[in-house]
Amino acid sequence: MRLVDSAILRNKEQIKHRFPLFLFIFLTIFLSSHTSIYGKTLSQEFQIYSFGIKAYNDKLYDLAIKEFEKYLEKFPKGKKRDLVRFFLAESFFSKEDYQRAVKNYKRLIKDYPESPLVNNSLLMIGKSYFKDQRYSLAIDEFDNFLSRWPNNQLSSEVLYWKGESYFNLKEYEKAIAVYERLATEYPKSQYLDYTYYSLGILYEKKGQLERSLENYQKVYKDFPKSSLVPDCIFRASKILFKQKRFEEAMINLQFLISQYTDFNLLGEAKFQLGESFFHIGNYDKAIEIYLGFLNENSDYPFLSKVLYGLGWSYYKKREYDLAIEYFKKMIRLYPKDKDLDRAMYMVAKAYLSQEKDDMAIKELTRIIKKHPKSAWYEESLLNRGLIYYKKGFYSESLKDYQNIVTLSKNREVKSIVYYIIGEDLFHKGDYKAAIGYYSEVIHSDRGKDETYDILYKRGISFYKIRDYEKAIQDLERLIKEGEHQKNKDDISFILGQSYFKLERFREALQIYKEIVDNHSLKENRGLILYNMSVCYEELGMWDNAIDNYGKIVEEAKGEGIDSWEMSLRLGLLNYKKGDIPKAMEIFKEVSIMGKKDIAVEAHYWLAESYHNQGDLDKSMEEFDKIIRLYPSYITWIELSFMRKGMIYQEKGRLKEALMAYREVTDRSKDTQLVKDAKEYMREIEALVQKSQ
Repeated sequence: MRLVDSAILRNKEQIKHRFPLFLFIFLTIFLSSHTSIYGKTLSQEFQIYSFGIKAYNDKLYDLAIKEFEKYLEKFPKGKKRDLVRFFLAESFFSKEDYQRAVKNYKRLIKDYPESPLVNNSLLMIGKSYFKDQRYSLAIDEFDNFLSRWPNNQLSSEVLYWKGESYFNLKEYEKAIAVYERLATEYPKSQYLDYTYYSLGILYEKKGQLERSLENYQKVYKDFPKSSLVPDCIFRASKILFKQKRFEEAMINLQFLISQYTDFNLLGEAKFQLGESFFHIGNYDKAIEIYLGFLNENSDYPFLSKVLYGLGWSYYKKREYDLAIEYFKKMIRLYPKDKDLDRAMYMVAKAYLSQEKDDMAIKELTRIIKKHPKSAWYEESLLNRGLIYYKKGFYSESLKDYQNIVTLSKNREVKSIVYYIIGEDLFHKGDYKAAIGYYSEVIHSDRGKDETYDILYKRGISFYKIRDYEKAIQDLERLIKEGEHQKNKDDISFILGQSYFKLERFREALQIYKEIVDNHSLKENRGLILYNMSVCYEELGMWDNAIDNYGKIVEEAKGEGIDSWEMSLRLGLLNYKKGDIPKAMEIFKEVSIMGKKDIAVEAHYWLAESYHNQGDLDKSMEEFDKIIRLYPSYITWIELSFMRKGMIYQEKGRLKEALMAYREVTDRSKDTQLVKDAKEYMREIEALVQKSQ
């Protein structure tokens, strides 16, 4: 937290004139040869002088000035004129009338150059300029003093005020040089505690915390009775806190709190102690201290930080309801606090930790709308987008993350955001756009685990847009690296599918066999076995294809699944292999038991099988069944008429053949089929003409 700056303690009024003026005054009074203070009568000169001194000592400066001016007017050759002039200047100095003070100090130096008060006057001219905030003039006077009296008993005080003048001019390097000279040349100076104190502040301003700490420690270790001790202990504690030396800070703070109960920043010290307990993870003790402030019912300037600290402490203890309570109280009572947006963000985080996503979205949205320039604006978009993503609101998530891309200059953040944008697009089905974002993330040198996940998603995206070659590149890379087992079966399946789509049947078959042998991906087993059968078929491995189709049929029957399509494929493979009887057996069963779209095809291939066996009449009967039983299956009817024509032609029944071909030409929109039918018709017509 930012505590009240205790530099106000650096009030130089605390430093008294440390020269023996009063001793000089009283010696002058008591030893004066003019008359005895106990005599019956006093001279008028001494009466005015004594009265002026008494008024000065009683801080009746206006009266003192009147008496001193009366003395100088009445006694132009008085024996105490230099002393009276000096105290006249001192009276003006005490009244903060620094211009008249300087005028009288200078008059003393001019009129009484041999006076023992000349060096004091020159010092006080510098101090008067300092008090009047004319620091450059003050430095000139201090330099003048040091050039005239380099080793005077007042030199350490002159150096101190010269350092203070540079300090106030913010010429910190020069101030440090002067203070360091004072500390080195005058190790017994009465100003040494203030010198170390000022050095501590200056080194702290320069960010040289160790040197600052050393100087504060010198004050409270070497000058335990100095009035600066409590402030130096407190400042040292804050430095230790900044350096994350929390235990050392706590020792200092506990000593300060117990020994200096009237320290004006005691409340801040207690708060700092609470902060230290928080940072070492002792949240219960931190809470105890924070609650103490609330129980005091005092108007501390840092109460917003107390509420903030309570919110954080309960958050760390996972007591999220109490964390939310104190964060919200801080937000309500201190709407202009600089940590307001962070407190709002922590409320959202607490709701997230409780899986109250809707409440978290509400809080994050409040930050996004009300604090667009907040340091937590980007984090709020990031978290809200993530919640939307997890809830499946991909459009909303995408909008938030695209905003982050526009705003953020952090490459690490952009890399995370690109990944989620890719995920959003992936789930929305915009695979091409998703690939672009996944590629950005891959090029950003993420960790192995993240790269693995992204390659996996990009590979699937390539597969989805039918760019099978690139899908294979990503998926093969994943399998080759081999360190990760996550999604291995899915990767193998998509890789096999990619090879299959590219008709690279041998590679596809190898992948499918590995999956089947490992007994993985049961939900895709039927498709894999089917594709394996196709691969065997395309590679001419008929027995393997038949065996695979047989497995599919048996497994489907065992699970109560319609398997007639696979049975039909099994029949076709036997037909291609030349095992016509086996094929016919299967076709007959499918034509009876299968659904119409499967049964009609089974009838067709049964007809072809009869034809292959030379039983033209049976073949004709099956084609007729198709025409009669499946009137809505136009393609199969047209093919049946075509095949009937060919059988009639084969049997020499040319008239019936022509009628069958004419059905094709009249019905079909298949240009190739019509073309073939017409060609057969021309052949028949040519034969008829030739026979005539």
